[in-house]
Amino acid sequence: MSLMETTTLPLHRIANALDGCFNLTEERILSSETRAMVFKAIDQPSVENWLNARSIIVSRSMTLWQAVIAAGAHPKDIPTGLQIIEAIEWTQP
Repeated sequence: MSLMETTTLPLHRIANALDGCFNLTEERILSSETRAMVFKAIDQPSVENWLNARSIIVSRSMTLWQAVIAAGAHPKDIPTGLQIIEAIEWTQP
């Protein structure tokens, strides 16, 4: 594994998705703390990490949990890192 990869996905893909998150007023919304929570949920999927990250707003009108469900994940499952990143990418224009 190179320095530019996590255990699951390339860092540039994660960074690009997180950089594209906006709120209702189209301002970039992820502070370094919330970014770290989402990153941890992507890189180390677990119940605890998912519960910490799922309520973070990732688009003008969706939380991370809503985006993951809209992108096709089952509501009761803990999403994989790939499912989380694809859900964030799905919310972006």
